[in-house]
Amino acid sequence: CMVVLFLLSPAIANMRDSVPPLVQRGGDLGDSETLSIQLGHGLVGIWNIRTGSLTEVVVMKKRGHDSIDLRVDPPTWFLSNKGSSPMLVTYRWGGYRIEKGQVVLMHELRGSDGMKWMIEERPISATGTNGLLAIRSEFKQIDDEKSISVVKRIRTGTKGGVTIPVSTNGELVPLGLNDNFVADVVLNQTGSTNVTRSFNGYWMNQNSNGSAERWSQR
Repeated sequence: CMVVLFLLSPAIANMRDSVPPLVQRGGDLGDSETLSIQLGHGLVGIWNIRTGSLTEVVVMKKRGHDSIDLRVDPPTWFLSNKGSSPMLVTYRWGGYRIEKGQVVLMHELRGSDGMKWMIEERPISATGTNGLLAIRSEFKQIDDEKSISVVKRIRTGTKGGVTIPVSTNGELVPLGLNDNFVADVVLNQTGSTNVTRSFNGYWMNQNSNGSAERWSQR
């Protein structure tokens, strides 16, 4: 069954990985249109449920926290047919569930012809590029295979100019929009697509308090 916890306190920085993920609608770290998920290692991901996108990452530290803005102007989901220009879809938030201790987000997409795509997203904290703290999301189409690919638009750098290294087993297509730190990920039509976003300035720390440490900037 689905369990929603309505308290997401600073104590999440001290949670061990064995604790099931804490999920909160809105609250101190977001608003009524967001879902905050404690992903382990002091990492909290905040998704906007109107766009189905990861909009912010909060890194809990021994004292306070840091926020990384990952917002992309909507729309953030598209369809692509063999290299053609991305086609708009209608997005609908499908909720979430807890499965084997992991959060599964549900995204529903509808094309202009009424055809529907259901996409599952499984986000976790992970070790990314060069041991950096990262979020890895596994996207998977759960309905019948279709000849048109699903495209997810993400940030590959902060608005302050800090690069966010991205690795994927899908196709990464950088875009030249505004600050040039945006890219499309073309999801695989069969199997799953992993997208790992690493955060420069933070590395994975396996110590007992489960928090991330900040690199000293010299």
